[in-house]
Amino acid sequence: FAGEVLSGVSDIAQGVYTVDNYWEGLDNPENQRFVEAFSAELPVVATRLTGIPEIVRPGETGLLFEMEDVAGLRAAIEQVQARPAQAAAWARQGRRLVEAEFDQRRNVARLLSLVGALRAQIGQEHERS
Repeated sequence: FAGEVLSGVSDIAQGVYTVDNYWEGLDNPENQRFVEAFSAELPVVATRLTGIPEIVRPGETGLLFEMEDVAGLRAAIEQVQARPAQAAAWARQGRRLVEAEFDQRRNVARLLSLVGALRAQIGQEHERS
């Protein structure tokens, strides 16, 4: 699929981060590129697969297309390029989303806070019994 798509849309995809493979779940380390693309405020077009819609939110942070839908990918890229101001707004919103929800330091701090609260709760329950 990737070769077919790239030969068909590479000319129009400049300045747009696209992902068109079968292995693009957020749990795939290769796909931390979504975070990097949003950090660089690039518009993102990706396949509607696994957890991708959690970060690439149609009409909010980017556009999605269905697996193996070459025409859908092409249409999404053309939409991004036909509406550069809107695409830039999606990219900015993607950056805000990444900063709010995908910052490793912030997420570790949240996790440690939750663990601390749980330990305190367990300690209190243990003291009562």
